[in-house]
Amino acid sequence: MNDAAPVIYEFGGRRLDPARRQLVHAGKPVAMFPRCFDALLLLIERRGELLDKDFLLEALWPDVIVDENSLAKVISEVRRALGEAPREPGCIETVSRRGYRFIAEVAVRRAAEVPPVSSGVAKPATEIRALAILPFNIANPRASDDSLGVGLADALVTRLGQLQRTLLRPSSSVARFAGSGITPAAAGRELEVDTVIAGNLRRVGDTVRVSVQLIAVATDTVTWAEKFDLQSADSLALEDAISERVADALTLALARGERPPAPRRFTASADAYEHYMRGRYLWNKRTRDTLLQAIQSFERAIAIDPGYALAHAGLAIA
Repeated sequence: MNDAAPVIYEFGGRRLDPARRQLVHAGKPVAMFPRCFDALLLLIERRGELLDKDFLLEALWPDVIVDENSLAKVISEVRRALGEAPREPGCIETVSRRGYRFIAEVAVRRAAEVPPVSSGVAKPATEIRALAILPFNIANPRASDDSLGVGLADALVTRLGQLQRTLLRPSSSVARFAGSGITPAAAGRELEVDTVIAGNLRRVGDTVRVSVQLIAVATDTVTWAEKFDLQSADSLALEDAISERVADALTLALARGERPPAPRRFTASADAYEHYMRGRYLWNKRTRDTLLQAIQSFERAIAIDPGYALAHAGLAIA
């Protein structure tokens, strides 16, 4: 199609404009992650064909090896953008164990014949090139929660530290935004990133209600969001749940060739993790007293779990 005149695909009341990288429904653009747009365009261009999973994985992630779960997340997000329920028949057919096929009727029109959509409406999401994870806001904190907001952000920074093509701001850069009241987009502009992750926690009895958002700094718009509840969650369970959902979103949005690292637990002890997280929180304050307190927290974590490598590293740094 690259050598031909620009075209637009119309199907099911929707319009896909490859040149503008825009999906339009009811006259308004639908925000899509770049990888999801690429998947939809590929399926439409080869509509009626069964595209096997290996082909799609190589086409969408040409520079990195990912598993089928990543592809399933992309297709799920495409279906969401199309307004399709997971188990209802729609534009995309799933062929079990093999791949996917675009089955809706498609009309192909020349782009010059179709008036463009107003640029004043929100544009699709762009790839993440520079990312900051802000301290989580605790709506109704307990006495033991003073380090939780910064700690969860720090844990995500540690987990995502293997990213090579996406610039990730360190915990020391974002810690100052804890409880500052500054908006995520404003913090992102100060940190000179294009995307921020912001989260909120609220305790309701034994339930922890978590909301996490991926926010585009340039437009101050939410490109992905999720809310979920955890019962009697300790900090370790919170980190696992939040990391899993953030990794799902980043699978779709990271720069081409990047993927979030696989989840990994460095300790099985929630108590050791609590002490480690408090140690990181204190270390980020960078005063003599807080560094001494951080040393004590790291030593407590090591006493509980002598094989906790991150606690040993934290102690060495403090």
